[in-house]
Amino acid sequence: MLPADHLSRSTVAFPCLKTLSMLNMGMSDKDLDHLLAASPVLETLVLASPVRRFHLRSQSLRSVLVFLVGDFAVVDAPLLERLIFMKPLLNARAARPVTVKIASTTNLHVLGYMEPMFHKLQIDGNIIQPDTVASPSTMVPAVRTLALKVNFCVLEELKMVASLLRCFPNLSTLHIQSVPCDLSETAAAGEHHAQFWREVGPVQCVRSSVKRIVFHKFHGHQNEFEFLKFVARDNANALESLLLVSPKEKLLSEDEVNEMIDKLGCPRFTAWTSKVLQLSPEVENDWSPMKACKLTVSDPFR
Repeated sequence: MLPADHLSRSTVAFPCLKTLSMLNMGMSDKDLDHLLAASPVLETLVLASPVRRFHLRSQSLRSVLVFLVGDFAVVDAPLLERLIFMKPLLNARAARPVTVKIASTTNLHVLGYMEPMFHKLQIDGNIIQPDTVASPSTMVPAVRTLALKVNFCVLEELKMVASLLRCFPNLSTLHIQSVPCDLSETAAAGEHHAQFWREVGPVQCVRSSVKRIVFHKFHGHQNEFEFLKFVARDNANALESLLLVSPKEKLLSEDEVNEMIDKLGCPRFTAWTSKVLQLSPEVENDWSPMKACKLTVSDPFR
């Protein structure tokens, strides 16, 4: 391949290239545009390079994994099925929010990990806010698998979670990874957050389409349970399984989880979990960016 700074000034072409992985390559957004335009059959892209802005235009790309360091926009990618975001190795929560714009994504089936305080989602010109009202212009109906990273101790994040879930009315699988809470805040915030989940309105995908919820790094904190109680109260009619995956440093037994549920004093929630609840310890796996991008892998977040 020619150096990146020659792409825009050359007639370089990659007519047979189907998979491209770029790691730690300095490249401007203009050079990246030229590279994609020169790859007419490219299907899979892994971009782990410091691109400050990426406007995705490709008539062939089906799967994209991006280590986000700047704003991202799907401008014209009609075949895109899978969009996966990884955070770069920096303290992203101290950085400014990254804008993720999604448009022309009628085939987008897989999206994540979205982080409410790190990603600012924009759908067809509408920025999703904590109080965003669901409408056709704020929804992506094609998405079937969604992954979120959430700090359940932070109320603003929970408000965004409720809004984000309303954007994907036909979800089938929901992955949630719990970000470590500040335990000193949990007790004080727990009652307040419980009130929020009691007052939040119905969410269409939770009520009618989600079949599987995988709760990664589940610690058994009160605020994590409050979210699950909301799911139970919202009549998750299609739900077949709720898998709680506890981290290695805090393995939870079935008896411990059942004891926590009993202490919540919510008979309806207890009856609901008895039907769908499963437990699993966190295990080592062979996950990799390239494997996650493979369209033959049905769920890249497992």
